[in-house]
Amino acid sequence: MVLECRSQKVPAHGNLTGANAVLAHLNGPVVQELLPKLLGTASVAGFGVYRNQGAKKQGTEMLAAFGTEIFKFR
Repeated sequence: MVLECRSQKVPAHGNLTGANAVLAHLNGPVVQELLPKLLGTASVAGFGVYRNQGAKKQGTEMLAAFGTEIFKFR
């Protein structure tokens, strides 16, 4: 994951391959430990994810719980 700070917006970019990698990321230390600390000092205006057709339902549901806008990746 890469954080780019430009003025007051900080987009995070990551590239995960496969549904298992996404689930591991969502349950891993970056999302479970670091992200809550970041959110303690910032507000999130939006969150979007591009996913492929084979994405597991569990990962999609976890992202939807955060109010994520999910885009289909072709």
